[in-house]
Amino acid sequence: AVGDLVEFITKEAKNYGALMELEMVATVMRALKPGIQGWKRHFDYMPWMIMLEDVRPIVDGMLSFVSRDLASDDAKEQKLISERFVAVSNKWEKLLFFYTFIRDVSLPMQVEPNDTLKTLEPIDSDQARLRTSSTFRSIIKMFSE
Repeated sequence: AVGDLVEFITKEAKNYGALMELEMVATVMRALKPGIQGWKRHFDYMPWMIMLEDVRPIVDGMLSFVSRDLASDDAKEQKLISERFVAVSNKWEKLLFFYTFIRDVSLPMQVEPNDTLKTLEPIDSDQARLRTSSTFRSIIKMFSE
């Protein structure tokens, strides 16, 4: 995650501000995406959980910074920042949900990663919403199988 973040800052970042903060958070979240972790067994969750716990206060702080910076003088920029903020915040909320699910369900019940990822797959897309009946059904389905 650090290498991706450094590459973004040195090669892609145009200027400092809310949009850069949001892109930095998005870069960190891409590195923490559960589906790319290569988990084989339930005990493989732990290093990922520790990484997420380490970056959580930083990401929360960056999102807090951006939320205070939403009142821009430029209406076009404000709209862009606001839309990006909502998208990044929703993804962060999903990632925290994944973490909580893995911590409270998958790890104690020794659910193998393939089953965990299959259960969480319906809410892993950008279009999926977290607080829906389909999310609830996905989780209930895992318990019934």
